[in-house]
Amino acid sequence: MVPHRVVPLALLAVLTVATLGFAVLALTMAPPSADLAVRNGTAETFSAHQFSLALSDEASSGTGSSQTALRLVNYTAPNRLLVVQGKSSALISPKSVARALAQYTDITGGATPWVRSGSEFIRTESLADFESRQGTKSIPGTVTEVAIVRSLYLVKFQFTITTKNTTAASGQSVSGITEHGILRVLKINGAKAPPIN
Repeated sequence: MVPHRVVPLALLAVLTVATLGFAVLALTMAPPSADLAVRNGTAETFSAHQFSLALSDEASSGTGSSQTALRLVNYTAPNRLLVVQGKSSALISPKSVARALAQYTDITGGATPWVRSGSEFIRTESLADFESRQGTKSIPGTVTEVAIVRSLYLVKFQFTITTKNTTAASGQSVSGITEHGILRVLKINGAKAPPIN
């Protein structure tokens, strides 16, 4: 028999094992598909040349007081960001628009993984992790988040922040709060956002 056929078969076997090894390594190092779906959807939405969204926020404390806010946000590239709340409106300075867009994009970031639950993605993370992405400091608490991605776009993000009663460094009692927020995308690139249902 001809011995030169042994070398190519041995080389083929080594290459096959190496390829399988790299495939397993790539699969174990890749982010979970839920994380990719949420982060890619968020990036697609907030990198669009135009979007409109509604932000609602309701906070209540253990003392029974509550506050509600509704804002409409309209963005047009490269740097026009208009925020409307009630009868007042504010045009964000062009220098601040990039920071505002980064905060929207960062809202679904962080190290806590997303988990698919039916047609939604959910997770619970610490309030410190959530607020650190927004550039603020917080008190101890948790944030439960739900993200909905349709047609590759983030179309809804909702969160519930919960803090417990605490005592401040001064010894004064601080009531816990519950805050509910919803970011609902209304339009992307001039067209109505994909339906949630």
